[in-house]
Amino acid sequence: MFPTREDAAWLLLGFSVFAIAWALAMITIRIAGGHFEPGVVLPLGILLVLSAAILEVALRRLQVRLTGRRLSPWPFGLVSMNTLALAIAPGTVGEAATRVGLNGRLVITLIYAVLAADFIALTILIA
Repeated sequence: MFPTREDAAWLLLGFSVFAIAWALAMITIRIAGGHFEPGVVLPLGILLVLSAAILEVALRRLQVRLTGRRLSPWPFGLVSMNTLALAIAPGTVGEAATRVGLNGRLVITLIYAVLAADFIALTILIA
């Protein structure tokens, strides 16, 4: 699924930076008593946008490999839901980690643990 290590690295980098930036944003909002502190949340928001851009590049490359067709330029060419579902599947994340030279199971565990913590933090924050 990942012909080059670079393709796998883009996917891992996008997922991990996005999950960590989201967790940091939730933590800082919680520490601030549910208020947005622009001096802290603004840099994390910028990091979230940059990580989403990295993830978009990885997902577009994956979409091209799966379908064999290039997408229209963003924002008109959107990645399909099938590609999104495949990209977040543990097998795909593990394969990307293995392609980069990391322990696939460990990377899957770490990324999904951070995502679970993000979800829990979000539910606590809005409760």
